[in-house]
Amino acid sequence: MRIYPYFFCFLTSCFLNQSQTDPLEIFEPDESELEQPQNAEEELENEEDEITIEEIEEIKEIEEIEANISEEITRFFIVGDTRGNSDRHTRIVEQMMSIAAETPHDFYLHTGDFVSRGANRREWRSFVEIEGELMAQIPILPVLGNHERYPRGVANFLSTFGLEETFHSQTIGLVHIVTLDLETHIQGHAPDEEQATWLEQQLLIGQNAPVFIVQLHQGPYGFHHSGDPTARRLLPAFADAGVDLLISGHDHLYARGLTENEIPFLISGGGSAHLYSPEERNHHEYELQTIISAYHFIDLAVTRENIQLRAIDIEGEIIDEHTFPVQDPF
Repeated sequence: MRIYPYFFCFLTSCFLNQSQTDPLEIFEPDESELEQPQNAEEELENEEDEITIEEIEEIKEIEEIEANISEEITRFFIVGDTRGNSDRHTRIVEQMMSIAAETPHDFYLHTGDFVSRGANRREWRSFVEIEGELMAQIPILPVLGNHERYPRGVANFLSTFGLEETFHSQTIGLVHIVTLDLETHIQGHAPDEEQATWLEQQLLIGQNAPVFIVQLHQGPYGFHHSGDPTARRLLPAFADAGVDLLISGHDHLYARGLTENEIPFLISGGGSAHLYSPEERNHHEYELQTIISAYHFIDLAVTRENIQLRAIDIEGEIIDEHTFPVQDPF
């Protein structure tokens, strides 16, 4: 796969200067690539000789996506900000396990802030005591939160979930999930070079999946906090890559809406930490469709046509239901 050298510039200097650079340019070929070969067979031989390891890995990952989409429904949960109260945390997890016992789920997303003090191993042990059985039954895809962002917290995060890096991706069923780390792997208001190069690859791969989801801890908008500027500056690239849903936590509440470029977003930060009263702290264009201060998790069912969700509170009551349409893969 070709890594276009100006992609990282787009994510850093172009965003920092807030220029009008078209995000699609990061995927456009050079003029030399558009030239027609005089001898098609000779050109084909040259291309085969020049195939890179990165291109082979991308082909394998796309083939893996195609192999994993035989199931027509993919089910998963979202929960986040489970720090601070073990009783509430336990009740939320019990609700999730009860639903999963009746209808098997393929994975669950945790939007970060697993513990109050990321460096404290005792808090991590408490987290595993509560969610360990759930994690044993359903794979967890975790996001590094701001409470885990310092060195010892990062180390505990990686060891708890058996990860090599704080940003990662997975294809499960119909869904390709990209998990970003905008807490530690950043440079200014953009992903650092390592994560930016990786993200470029993931945006291309995600376009081939029936459903493309991005998750991060602090989303582009906040309703107690102010939202993350790096996340906002990534929105054009997400839109051009056909992201179907943007998921975050950090605000201790539930919210649903559309970004300024019409990407559906969810905020799920009601896993047990003290709740926030909804307050709009944004001066950006977006559409807020619902916001509820409640302890909750989200249950989702994904098909090739749509994403159906139910937000469920700590008592097991449905507090919101909605269906998002799915974009056609490019």
